[in-house]
Amino acid sequence: MRTNFDPNAEWLETDGLGGFASGTVSGIRTRRYHALLLAATTPPSGRMVIVNGFDARVQTSEGTFPISSQRYHSEVIHPDGSSRLIAFRPELWPRWTYQISEGLFVEQEIFVPQGVSAAVLRWRLKGDAEALLKVRPFLSGRDFHGTHHENATLNFAAEVAGDRVTWNPYPGVLRVTARSNGRYTPEPDWYRNPWFGDWGRDTFVALRGLCLATGRFEDARDILVEWTWAVSEGMLPNRFPDKGETPEFNSVDASLWVVVASHELLSTAPDVCSVDHIEKIRSAIEAILSGYSQGTRFGIRLDESGLLACGVPGVQLTWMDAKVGDWVVTPRIGKPVEVQALWLNALLIGAEHNSHWQGLFDSGVEAFRSTFWNESRRCLFDVIDCDHRKGTRDASLRPNQIFAVGGLPACLLEGEPARAVVDTVEASLLTPKGLRSLAPQEPNYGARYEGDVVHRDGSYHQGTVWPWLIGPFVEAWLRVRGNSPAAAHEARNRFLPPLYEHLNEAGIGHISEITDAEAPHTPRGCPFQAWSLGELLRLEHMVLRPQPAG
Repeated sequence: MRTNFDPNAEWLETDGLGGFASGTVSGIRTRRYHALLLAATTPPSGRMVIVNGFDARVQTSEGTFPISSQRYHSEVIHPDGSSRLIAFRPELWPRWTYQISEGLFVEQEIFVPQGVSAAVLRWRLKGDAEALLKVRPFLSGRDFHGTHHENATLNFAAEVAGDRVTWNPYPGVLRVTARSNGRYTPEPDWYRNPWFGDWGRDTFVALRGLCLATGRFEDARDILVEWTWAVSEGMLPNRFPDKGETPEFNSVDASLWVVVASHELLSTAPDVCSVDHIEKIRSAIEAILSGYSQGTRFGIRLDESGLLACGVPGVQLTWMDAKVGDWVVTPRIGKPVEVQALWLNALLIGAEHNSHWQGLFDSGVEAFRSTFWNESRRCLFDVIDCDHRKGTRDASLRPNQIFAVGGLPACLLEGEPARAVVDTVEASLLTPKGLRSLAPQEPNYGARYEGDVVHRDGSYHQGTVWPWLIGPFVEAWLRVRGNSPAAAHEARNRFLPPLYEHLNEAGIGHISEITDAEAPHTPRGCPFQAWSLGELLRLEHMVLRPQPAG
């Protein structure tokens, strides 16, 4: 069991309701999302930070010794509790060991139970000396995207009843109740100059690894059925805002990922679905295909070739969705390659219960193979009919083409072209942590994800590595090698170790959202990215239990 984690590495404990506790190994909160009790007020959204953290000190005959630290303005760290940290263990929940003095230690644990907005803290003294523990919780009551500042509104009053202490810091905000075997003494004070919501696309990509590959079929069913009500004009929201505003539909692929995930659930574990569940899922699939083929928001419409056109100026519709002000960094208006792969897979899935979609699939595959192949580079164009201008092509070397061969139930390429795509992606885009979003030889390639928001978002899909793409790549890599036992063995030894190593680098036990495009591939962005971890789990399933080719 490792104890020598990077103090800046981060841990995350979720409650299964949309809330969580998170922080760093050092105990120093470095993000506004680091909190002891972050609750989903309207599960799984409407998240609020109820308790930011705490201050803990151990008082002995030799003096008072902090075992916590806070970061203040100008990078001031106070007090020096983190300097006493000698060991950290993440299993089964975060545990810290602090050395108070020679032969005297304190063990601290934070546990988040499932199905309730709560956090459990425990401290144990190891050694012969007597000591008194003093803990001060940092009450809040803010939106989890915001920050909390001194104000005259916060109510410090507490209700004490037996072993319970209850605070109600703001009207309309969740009350905070603490239970302990200690004694409460009111000493209110202000400590001064002290991420993603529910995304459609991310949810359905992550579901395949987090739920289907791990056998959590009931969870997958519940998620999919829950989202079926939200189909609108064939589209599912890309994001549900946290405060109940109108859902955002700026995604051409979120609905198509639902079709893929639904198909895999019904193929893998049909017994967990009732007749009603199956009817709701199949009705949603039919509504998505009908809505897209008839035409819907943002220029999404069926082309006469059987392919799917999409996009309008100023709106980002694909997963490459960085936008700064009015600047859409990678607009990809026209026919993006991975959208066609998803669309054609969705048609084939829909054809299992409605033969109408089979003809569109057949013509679409023929059009795909004849129009997307880039003979000069032996790979696929990233977008064709750019800006809806027939015959135009974007030859930028990006990873999106891998979905024509891997990551989806059906391959759109066979034989030598399929192998050429995989080889080209491997040669220019593969890194130990995932695939680059743009090849180094392309204009506007960004080697580092750093700087201000304009520079960061400007490089977000212009070279930055995305670990979630390793799953589709390895699946394609295995397929073009016939999914042989030898290929699976090589994939296990080659592709898994760097990802396992990364589990201890940033978010402990998790895979980051992105990394720099060049070595050492520094982790960036969100350290707890669901689809990144989901694709690692799906990848493990693939290489341990390789599927037949095709």
